[in-house]
Amino acid sequence: MRFMVLVKADKNSEAGVLPDTKLLTEMGKFNE
Repeated sequence: MRFMVLVKADKNSEAGVLPDTKLLTEMGKFNE
């Protein structure tokens, strides 16, 4: 399966800043 994620640009997304660990963990649980 392929998919594309679009993110509205802001200063953090333009700088390549990753989300915090808590958010990444919650997204991982949701995807499982």
